[in-house]
Amino acid sequence: MQRNFESYEARKKQLQNEVNGLTYISDLEKQNFQNELESNRDLEQMEIKKEALITKIKKMSH
Repeated sequence: MQRNFESYEARKKQLQNEVNGLTYISDLEKQNFQNELESNRDLEQMEIKKEALITKIKKMSH
């Protein structure tokens, strides 16, 4: 169980860092993602939300 928790925390941290590293999104959007990441235990769903942010950025930057 401890091993799963460690990998969960590592993945959560990676998601957080990836979103924080994105440009073209506001600090508010980053904070909203961070808040949801803290309360949402489903990292698959958060991964999808991160991809949606990346897609949004790509649309904005073209």
